[in-house]
Amino acid sequence: MSFDFWRRLFHRWFVEYNPLYLLSAGCVLVGVSQLSQGLSHSPYSDVAVSAVAELYAWALLGSAAFLIRIGLRRPAVILTLLIAVYQCDPTLHTETCAYLGKLGALAGAIWLASFVAKVSALAWAMRVRLSRTARWLPIFGALGVLLFPVFLRHGNSTSMSSLLALWVFALFAFGLWSPPRITTRIGLDLWAQTVLKRTVRATWAILAVLTLCHVWFWANEFGLERALIIPVLLLLSTRWMPRASSVWVAVAGALLSGLLMPTFFATIAGMAAITLALRALRRPSESVVEDLDEQDFGKGLQARSVSFGLAAPSERMPLLVGSVSSIYLSVWTLKWWGGPWPAHVWWLDSLLVAVLLGMVWGFEAYVALVPLVMSALHLGVQTGTVALPRTRAQWGLSEVGLGFALLATALLTSWQLRSGQADGSRLAEPADDSAPEL
Repeated sequence: MSFDFWRRLFHRWFVEYNPLYLLSAGCVLVGVSQLSQGLSHSPYSDVAVSAVAELYAWALLGSAAFLIRIGLRRPAVILTLLIAVYQCDPTLHTETCAYLGKLGALAGAIWLASFVAKVSALAWAMRVRLSRTARWLPIFGALGVLLFPVFLRHGNSTSMSSLLALWVFALFAFGLWSPPRITTRIGLDLWAQTVLKRTVRATWAILAVLTLCHVWFWANEFGLERALIIPVLLLLSTRWMPRASSVWVAVAGALLSGLLMPTFFATIAGMAAITLALRALRRPSESVVEDLDEQDFGKGLQARSVSFGLAAPSERMPLLVGSVSSIYLSVWTLKWWGGPWPAHVWWLDSLLVAVLLGMVWGFEAYVALVPLVMSALHLGVQTGTVALPRTRAQWGLSEVGLGFALLATALLTSWQLRSGQADGSRLAEPADDSAPEL
């Protein structure tokens, strides 16, 4: 092989894709871990060890800025991904600060200030522009990583499990329904734009995975309810569901899981209410923007753009009714930990009636009558006004009444949707008079 071949190979693996950067980051991470175990266990030594990792993160950022300025973008991208790893506190510094009293509070505040500064500095170094979501989303995550270890030490496992589930849901919902956009401030060719998009996706993936690692550590350390991740994932998955029916199935699955964990039913119902409202008010839709040519492999890539807007009226109103009903369930079951359903509260029932009847009156959302009837029936059964059927004849009469009620509901639904049927779904008429009749 010629000398030129080895020179090109060396340039590719030690200039463009230099493995020494990864080896350097690994050595520092292992070295910091060894220092934390080898030094005397004093508050000052713990803070000093964490400061070394923070200093190295700033060194990575400065190196990335230097590489961008001399035109070496690929190794700068590698350093950017390593910075993302160090942003997520791999040394568990924030968990340590929770046990260090005033010194820990000061060290945590410095870590948070450094985190915020690195977000802006990294954007400057890589010559990119951050949207508001891209700037505030990681800060929201950093606040949780810093504060939760303190809360978890002083709270009971039930309330802290609910609070942590709400934070995880809010954090990921913030990023999924308000996408963090990062755009370049300099001119890039098509392939460089593709690399930028892949790097951005990889960075968010690293931040998400390592944040969940912190959550998993807290769950094991403080005995939190790990099964709550199931309804959280079910509700977050609705972001990619194209049909409203799939969203309803996911929400129903989350609420059913809440019945298996009655202590957390109110929390799950609250997250379900947010999910339904997001679907109604920020329904995602995808569109193809352009084709990008990949120089290295010659494959055509399609750039997809996601936009958010109101759902169609026929889909929106049932979702909003479901959101209001879920809020009612959440408030109603705040102190319910299993067994018979709690007693009805007059002010809460009155508020539900007022809101749902307002939706019927103002928006002709007749589907709002369904939760009203169900709530009234349960109230009647609970107070003894309505007796449950006991004999076969009573059950038969109830089933006949239910059949008529379902027929009336179906007719009302068809009548409400008649305008869309008339505009876009009518049968095609014959093109001319000579067409044969059926």
